[in-house]
Amino acid sequence: MIVTGAGTGRAADLDDARRVRAVLPENVPLFVGSGVTLDNVREMLDVADGVIVGTALKADGVVAEPVAPERVRRFVAAAKEKG
Repeated sequence: MIVTGAGTGRAADLDDARRVRAVLPENVPLFVGSGVTLDNVREMLDVADGVIVGTALKADGVVAEPVAPERVRRFVAAAKEKG
């Protein structure tokens, strides 16, 4: 199951994700699919099993730019922090 925001790059509502999590069978994974950033990834992963991320990893956070390796490193480090 994927919970998304109102559009590309718009963060999913964490309360919506919690409500979905509460009714999902345990064997169904939950992903947050939009608006995941360095600042909210850990919070999202406290509720979801995974995230779908794109723009946040691009140079300057611009969708048309290439992936920025340093942004990826910081994002992964934030995702691995204890929640």
